[in-house]
Amino acid sequence: MADSHFYVHSDCDFGGAEQLGRLYAGPGALGFLDWIANEAQEDAIDHLLFLSPNTSIPELLSTQAFLPARCSCLQGSLSSFMLAAIDEGNFLEHLEYFMAESEGMTPAALLKRIGVTPPASFVLDDLELGADAIIDTKNKRRVAGLLRAMRADILRICYRTKRGLLRHLVELGVRPDMRVALVDIGWNGAVQAVFEHAVRQLLDLDVFGYYFCLDETPDCMLRRTHRKMKSLIGTNTIEPDLLEHFIANRSVAEFLFSAPDGPTIVYSGWPVDSAPILRGAEHFAASHTDPRTPIDMARPMIEFVANAQLRR
Repeated sequence: MADSHFYVHSDCDFGGAEQLGRLYAGPGALGFLDWIANEAQEDAIDHLLFLSPNTSIPELLSTQAFLPARCSCLQGSLSSFMLAAIDEGNFLEHLEYFMAESEGMTPAALLKRIGVTPPASFVLDDLELGADAIIDTKNKRRVAGLLRAMRADILRICYRTKRGLLRHLVELGVRPDMRVALVDIGWNGAVQAVFEHAVRQLLDLDVFGYYFCLDETPDCMLRRTHRKMKSLIGTNTIEPDLLEHFIANRSVAEFLFSAPDGPTIVYSGWPVDSAPILRGAEHFAASHTDPRTPIDMARPMIEFVANAQLRR
């Protein structure tokens, strides 16, 4: 998440951190899991991979949901999957990825972000990319040249990440020819696209994406035409304006599902310790006998998130 702190006020009464779990995170997670159970049964999924940390609470509550497939917590991110997808053959076409959001950084800091040890300072000085140089539109071509020169070092990081991803998947019990579902909170399927690209080089898997919510951006709509992506909430299950407000406040949803590893949030001026949210969600899961549909069960969380008023 981009911000580690924010303030939120909601019209919904939550009464305390544990109540956040019992009234909102718990029902949201159980509704999501009940929906996943139906979809996984229909798709004959062998293994559900809950992406950490965005689905920590649903994964922890998965034993309560009678899911028809094995469940595991998948450690990874857009960045790590992208590194695992890069190799000798596609390195040059991914230069823009390495340079994304680099303006304002020094070239040495950019290399360290990738995981590569920068050259000696006199080498960078000779290239006019030393400690005083800040990446901007004027020197981006020189920076790209530096990355090309560091190609072997960068590829070592990529291949090491690729090996680590394969080892992680094998340790989780993922095997060739499995039908696996990547479970994530949302939002536009970019992580699934990069994950599929990375694992295609490692294992022959049939990959599905199960999301709490997918947005309506052109990138997401395009991905949905050629990837197996489904979501619990969308314009076919909730009102369009409610969906719009939910997506606008998605950082609150991420917090509710990723506790106790989420960001620090302050509710109406007082800090929330996220661990009680998990306790409240577990209490709800242990005691609920609710016959509602998945979307109806998740609705309190949807409305809580949509009604939140964020202040950075």
